Amino acid sequence: MPDGRIAGLVTDQTAESYADTFDTNVLGVLLSMKHELRAMLPTGERSIVNVSSAYGSVGAAGASVYVASKHAVEGRTKSAALEVAGTGVSGET
Repeated sequence: MPDGRIAGLVTDQTAESYADTFDTNVLGVLLSMKHELRAMLPTGERSIVNVSSAYGSVGAAGASVYVASKHAVEGRTKSAALEVAGTGVSGET
């Protein structure tokens, strides 16, 4: 989007607006969890809580890229929780 906002119609989105939003909201969570889990797994009994948004479970007209990134955070966190099930470490949104 020319003005750099996260809102806008699908037809207004660019690869840059997508990358800006996903790098912050999705890649940031992925890299954080990667390093958090590396530190937490040896000791167990810890929790990671990722704060998403109500948009992590609903759609919103004019905010498709942002909404998609929040859905990705929800899915990434749930998947990581399944990956570490039984280790004493949990993940929640």
